[in-house]
Amino acid sequence: MKTQVIVTVILIWISLFFSALLHATESLPEEIQRALKLSPQESGFRLYRLSISFIMDAPVDSIVHNRKKILAAVAKINLSNRNAIYYEIEALYAKRLMRLQDAKYFILKALNSVDVPQKQLLRLLTQLAYVNTDLEDYSGALESYKMIEKLLVGAKDIKERISNYVDEADLYTKAALFNESINSLNRALNLIHNQKGASVPILLYVNMAEAYFYLGNRDSLQYYTDKALQSPKKTFHHAIALHHFKYMELLLKKDPAAIDEIKVLISEPKDRNDLGTYLLLAKTYYEFDQTANAKKIAFKMLATGDLRNHKYLCSKLYKLLGDIYHKENNPELSSLYYKKSIEQTSLHIEKQLNSENMLVSLKYYDLKDKYLIAEKDLKVRKKYLVLLSVIAPMIIIILFLLYKSLQIRKKFNELRFNKLNEEISMMNSHEVRRYLANILGIITIIQISENKFEAYQEVERALCDSAENLDTSIKSIADKLNDKTLFTS
Repeated sequence: MKTQVIVTVILIWISLFFSALLHATESLPEEIQRALKLSPQESGFRLYRLSISFIMDAPVDSIVHNRKKILAAVAKINLSNRNAIYYEIEALYAKRLMRLQDAKYFILKALNSVDVPQKQLLRLLTQLAYVNTDLEDYSGALESYKMIEKLLVGAKDIKERISNYVDEADLYTKAALFNESINSLNRALNLIHNQKGASVPILLYVNMAEAYFYLGNRDSLQYYTDKALQSPKKTFHHAIALHHFKYMELLLKKDPAAIDEIKVLISEPKDRNDLGTYLLLAKTYYEFDQTANAKKIAFKMLATGDLRNHKYLCSKLYKLLGDIYHKENNPELSSLYYKKSIEQTSLHIEKQLNSENMLVSLKYYDLKDKYLIAEKDLKVRKKYLVLLSVIAPMIIIILFLLYKSLQIRKKFNELRFNKLNEEISMMNSHEVRRYLANILGIITIIQISENKFEAYQEVERALCDSAENLDTSIKSIADKLNDKTLFTS
């Protein structure tokens, strides 16, 4: 009874798989027809998206026909960057088949095409970085990421910048530069924290956890696993991430159940790290004494066409085979594969010496960033210096004019004061003294007269006139002294 149930379940799964495959194949022509009804720009982008779904994420046995249908549709659109889209899809197809040199060739052809819009340019540079990473050209991959970073400077939407930092961190992890990987991811986190409403992509947590996994930091691995599990968005990335976290946790615990989690990732087309996952599976088989399975995967990878040119990966595979045969007490084969591992490592080192070293490139970009910041600061300082050289003479001229104005005002006030002093002196000497002398003379006449009353009556009118005139002169002097405009202007 139990056997029948198992068989039934397997048949149901098989039927669901083939029905899904048949549905996917049948829906592609309909999707293409809908895409061709859109505007040329929208049509080109839609066909690119279809190549992701029906080539990159589809079963290998269906992608040949899907490629032909999509490329035939691309030929029908009237778009200036049609050739670039054509080459881009060819690159995706080659990468899906692990023909990495062909993929790189088509990406470079696309980049050299005319009228490539920035959105497609960013996609192509990202794909070039992925391919160069798989080809172990880490310096070339880093150069692509730095170009993307430069293109995205000042972009309002930070999602692409965050994605670029996450991809860059993945490159560092594959190059065993785990601290640099964490630094890139921290830059992405800073961008997110500085923008309200931005969410942390789950792949960031995956890469952060993976870096700490290789550093053997179980606490940090658990921390970022918990952060990822709390993520509100449940996408296919979320499901893949759970398997990543699970196998890392199981490996640190030395639990053979990690093998099943890694197998799930290998069977998932949307998990892009095919080479790394296969190598990890082979190493995990070895760790848990399943040497036959480990050898099977290692020999299969070494037999793959393009992978023979991957000196670093081949050195790891040969070392793994040496370890396997050593565990199986076969010193002859163990020695043979250790020797091959050393040869591949030497070739890898030679390749690195003939090209840019990853750490040298990293140091170069770091120095370049510092230089650009210093140059920008210098330009700002020069602008301030030019502005100051213009303003300083103007300030000096203004201060000089202000000084001259104060000097002129002071001289003018002196002249007005002198004039007032002369006027008051004139009034005092001519008017006040005259009227006062008249009054004194009249008083003297009255005093020497025998009949003072009669004398007073005779000079009364003259005395009053002199007194009134004296009072008028004194008031005139007081008015001049009280005139504030003479001292404030």
